[in-house]
Amino acid sequence: MGAKDTMQTFFMGMAGQMTSGYGARTISTPMGPFKWDDNINMWVNTNNGMVMSNISFQDQFAMIDYGTSDGSGLQGNPLTVSISPSSWGNYNGAPGIFDGNSSWPSASGAVRKGTTTAVTFTIRNGGGVGIGGGGSIRLSLSATVASGALQNIVYAINNGTTINYSTPFTISDGQTLKVGVIPNEASGASSIIVTNTTNGSVIEQILGSFTL
Repeated sequence: MGAKDTMQTFFMGMAGQMTSGYGARTISTPMGPFKWDDNINMWVNTNNGMVMSNISFQDQFAMIDYGTSDGSGLQGNPLTVSISPSSWGNYNGAPGIFDGNSSWPSASGAVRKGTTTAVTFTIRNGGGVGIGGGGSIRLSLSATVASGALQNIVYAINNGTTINYSTPFTISDGQTLKVGVIPNEASGASSIIVTNTTNGSVIEQILGSFTL
């Protein structure tokens, strides 16, 4: 029997003992066998004598996820994020190729939006979805530039409309993301930083350079 089923049986049995009066019944739990003691109104571990109240039991197990399947009884990393390919590439050589004044990264440098790298996200256990299911995260985009300023950071989800970035946005398991920039007066080394705001981790710093 899994730990989750064990705990469900335990709480059902505990509730039953409090109402039915079967005080002699022993309940098996991941912490060992417990028996309700009517004299002290506590649960007593018959192996080591440890006593716990009803509310202490519930507080103890509320902090442990017995629904995981890793066999440990403890919840692992609730969110895993990976991208394929593992990099957007770079936009070196911008503004050599523009699409409406925007420049997009690829493995070979700056390209048009139509041939830029579209990264596919695989997101697990996020967005409140169950174990092994797809989830979603929030992404933010920021940029650095050696000189001048960028006019806009741009992006497109699932090869859709180009959007000027302003605030963090949601991306879900299986969706693709393209990112680019509109240089304006920028020159020199530059980068686009893609950050998972759900946990604060940087997914990638995409490097590029401008020679305006």
